[in-house]
Amino acid sequence: MLYAEEYSKVKEKNLRDDNGGGFTTGASGHSPLYYAIVGIPYRALHARADLPSLLLAMRLLSALMAAAVAALAVLTAGLVFGAQRSVAWLSGVLVGLQPVFGSVSGAVNNDTAVNLVAAGLVFCLVRAWRYGPTSLNASVIGVIVVALPVAKITGFALWPLVIIAAGVIGVCHGYRGAVRWTAIVATSALATGAFWSFALAPVIGGSRGTLVNQHPPAPPAMGASPANTQISLRTRVSYLLQTIVPSPTVGTDHWNLEGAGVLERWPAYAIYVKRGYGLFGWRSVELSVDLLRGVALWLAVGWTLCIAAIIRHHRSWRRWLGGAVILASAVPLVIAFISYAFATNGVQYDFGEQGRYLFTALVPLAVMFSAASLVFRDNLRHASLGAITSAASCLAVITWASALRGWFT
Repeated sequence: MLYAEEYSKVKEKNLRDDNGGGFTTGASGHSPLYYAIVGIPYRALHARADLPSLLLAMRLLSALMAAAVAALAVLTAGLVFGAQRSVAWLSGVLVGLQPVFGSVSGAVNNDTAVNLVAAGLVFCLVRAWRYGPTSLNASVIGVIVVALPVAKITGFALWPLVIIAAGVIGVCHGYRGAVRWTAIVATSALATGAFWSFALAPVIGGSRGTLVNQHPPAPPAMGASPANTQISLRTRVSYLLQTIVPSPTVGTDHWNLEGAGVLERWPAYAIYVKRGYGLFGWRSVELSVDLLRGVALWLAVGWTLCIAAIIRHHRSWRRWLGGAVILASAVPLVIAFISYAFATNGVQYDFGEQGRYLFTALVPLAVMFSAASLVFRDNLRHASLGAITSAASCLAVITWASALRGWFT
């Protein structure tokens, strides 16, 4: 009842329909696709349930979408690892127990939509490499290609992955079939884009749809800074390099981070570990420095074992290289797009939500990380699977408990 009263008070203020509760309008920077889907429980139950119950139902639907991401990780890993089913299972565990991914997925947040669509694209591309290109596979990928940016603008990051996959498919299955497959993908994408823009979007959103959905500029009265001058490609490249390389500076210094040590002042760590693993809510709860350093150590050990597994199984490269190229290409594409979108001509003091935007490549990351167990043989491999699962579970519980403590104490 209290929630309903507060909602009524806000409604009486006659705010714009696209106002999301502050100067950065929440829903206006996104297409209506995710909100139309997650709003199904609201439309079905609003006459028989109170507002908290409706919100819970919407959150559960969003969580089910996130669970589908974990399932797609298992299926994708199965295509890459073949008979190693336990390793494929581990990929789903790593997705489901990524702490910030889990917290985002339990909210009404359209990151869940782009994460699910991205996972579907990666699965379809890896399947095309494994079993060869088909018309059905290409048609589905064409639909997904359009759904990616419709879900969220960060979906554009994976468009080049389709071209990379086409090259891999051409090498493995012949270039004639790859060209035909690419043509069907393009045709399907064009048809889907037209359907979204002129048929579906007007029904669920009330206006013509677009593939580019961005937040409107903040009103000057609300504290927005003047628009930046045009950012050159050289500046964007410099910004990306300074994000990845800890200390050398190329051109203007774009970062001014404070921290207890060199690690905390490294932009890539601050974005993809500190905020990718240790920042919950709307940047409202942050994990301790020591806990985040433990996460960084865990990731470093895992990726080192992954590289060792590649070296150990290099003779069987024909069985896994094509899928590995597709998976490994997704990660730098997403990182490059994030840097491109957030690049600034000045110094970056606050890099917002960049960390969780990497979840667009969460399935490739989880599948590749699971390969760490393949460095061992037989019984040791099963033991390593148990150890990694236990470590991921403990990390998830500790971080979620730390976040709850931050909210309620």
